[in-house]
Amino acid sequence: NVTIDASKKYQTMQGVGGFGAQDVYWSSGPFTSARFADDLINDLGLTVLRDNIPTNFEDINDDSDPHTTNLSNFHYGSFTDHIQYLKDMKAAGLQKLIISCWSAPAWMKSNNSLYGGGATPGTLLQAYYQSYANYFVKYIQAMAKEGITIDAVTPQNEPLNSYNNPSMLMDAPSENDFIKNYLAAAFKASGL
Repeated sequence: NVTIDASKKYQTMQGVGGFGAQDVYWSSGPFTSARFADDLINDLGLTVLRDNIPTNFEDINDDSDPHTTNLSNFHYGSFTDHIQYLKDMKAAGLQKLIISCWSAPAWMKSNNSLYGGGATPGTLLQAYYQSYANYFVKYIQAMAKEGITIDAVTPQNEPLNSYNNPSMLMDAPSENDFIKNYLAAAFKASGL
């Protein structure tokens, strides 16, 4: 027998997450609207959103020193619709924002491409682990300048996906090494 007492609350479910703007980012939009944000937050009950770092955020190496990053070389101003979508979601009551990366910039990868697939799916080159860690730090800082707080990160979306879309192979030992020895240190050094 199961007895349910609806007057007692034992836990709070947090989640009902989602990904995606009103239209896909590779289209001409619109990516957001007051109705879309309201429908997701107040009708659906979405509390957590996962979003990606746009692939054009650092399309060229900002300088030759992986420990120094010149934020003026990062292109967060080029995706204002994307930023507005995140602002609209936060304003509508979004509780947590998680960012994920589909692919490291092409210049950091073994196949020099944002895309996977084929005989050369592309992995993060060891020489660019520090640069990739800085990439996350600078994205979080750039979004903070726009009034958007990032609550959590996943360093690689679908790390074993080598399909011909923005993707990057990152096996468990590589991801462990990157998180423990580079990303954590970069976050700590920057006060995140």
